[in-house]
Amino acid sequence: MDKTPTELFEEMFSPELFDLMASETTRYAAQNKNYLEFSTSPDEMRVLLAFCYFQVTIFVAVRKTTGTKLQTCVLNVYRMRCQGSAT
Repeated sequence: MDKTPTELFEEMFSPELFDLMASETTRYAAQNKNYLEFSTSPDEMRVLLAFCYFQVTIFVAVRKTTGTKLQTCVLNVYRMRCQGSAT
């Protein structure tokens, strides 16, 4: 049975991972960048990782479908977004 990209994402990344990412990002900002007021949440980390994950999923799908170079894939994805948002 094939799984959707969303199902795969949910299986690969646990809520505990997003908790850890948020706390370590906040700690890093305070210790290394002196951003004492900075904080982030597990939900924000989930959105960031999901954005990266689904961008790669789209690039791979476009590249497999068209057989084009990555630069063309990026342009095609951008065009699809522009066309989709205009309607």
